[in-house]
Amino acid sequence: MFHMSEIIQASRNPEYVIEVYNNALKRRTLPFIKNMPRKISLYSNDCGFRPHTDLDEEIAQRLTITCDGRVYITRYNFDDKIISKEYHKIKSDYAINWMCKLCSHLSVAVADDHFLDVGSWSLIITDSEKKKYHITGDLIDGYDKWLDSYSEEIRNILDIPDLYVFNCDCSRKIILCSCEFEFGGKQYYYKTDDKSIEIGDNVEVPVGEHGRTKIVKVVNIESATEDDLPYEYREIKSIIGLARPDDSYNSGEKYSLYMIVKKHVDEIDCENLLELGAPNDEYDYESRTISEMLRSNMDVYQISSIIANVMESSFSHPYDTSFFVEIASKIKVEMQEEQIES
Repeated sequence: MFHMSEIIQASRNPEYVIEVYNNALKRRTLPFIKNMPRKISLYSNDCGFRPHTDLDEEIAQRLTITCDGRVYITRYNFDDKIISKEYHKIKSDYAINWMCKLCSHLSVAVADDHFLDVGSWSLIITDSEKKKYHITGDLIDGYDKWLDSYSEEIRNILDIPDLYVFNCDCSRKIILCSCEFEFGGKQYYYKTDDKSIEIGDNVEVPVGEHGRTKIVKVVNIESATEDDLPYEYREIKSIIGLARPDDSYNSGEKYSLYMIVKKHVDEIDCENLLELGAPNDEYDYESRTISEMLRSNMDVYQISSIIANVMESSFSHPYDTSFFVEIASKIKVEMQEEQIES
């Protein structure tokens, strides 16, 4: 067990700590955890009084560790709704050692003051006799060197650097994806919490101010603290999610029409992207959008106008409708040959 003198010496207000400690002894309100800990359940809330513009932002975590090494992590958003649940397994020796050190410290630890502008933590310790101890504190870095140490230790054991634990990870990383709207074009940052996204994935992102979305390609992934972000956190838009093919295109007339359009759009390669080495799916989004807008009673000029508008929207520069008349004619002929009734 840590000697109380160490806690007093580490405090910024030692005289007050002694007074609080003596009062706690008289009232018998200190935990004095004597039995072996069997389970801890730690709820850490990073709310404080700071503004949160994104209600889906992670704001709280529950970390549960048992003496046999089972670890459960639940993440919550601003409305206390569950974002995700995780299960991990660590060596029982690691779990018991960490819990014993923590309980040893908290048996004699006292808080000399409280902070109003930070989050908080609430801990329930269950011992070998099923007795429960409830302890609370402030979620702050640099205030209790022992809790800081235990927080970093369990993050390292689990290899999960963004765990709040007792001090919130002040260097919590934000995942940034660099995305291209066109092959070799300018890259734009989008943030995400989805750790499954990889370089090369197509993702759906918001563009403009009118709820429009586009499919872009992730070309680089990095992480940064909020202080190191290239822009203000609230100014960086979030990735909506991975762009997944619509199951309705797997067969039938929709798929046939899409393949006809894709063949000819790839053939003309209006941005010369395929020629420069872009992947074969470069124009898939545009081809899918065009095929959804086509109708069997349209003439060649209507079809070429749709193609020009879609390409203009995707690549942000105007196209002359006449540029697409030839492939529009081929698409029209093949639609008739395949008897596609769109």
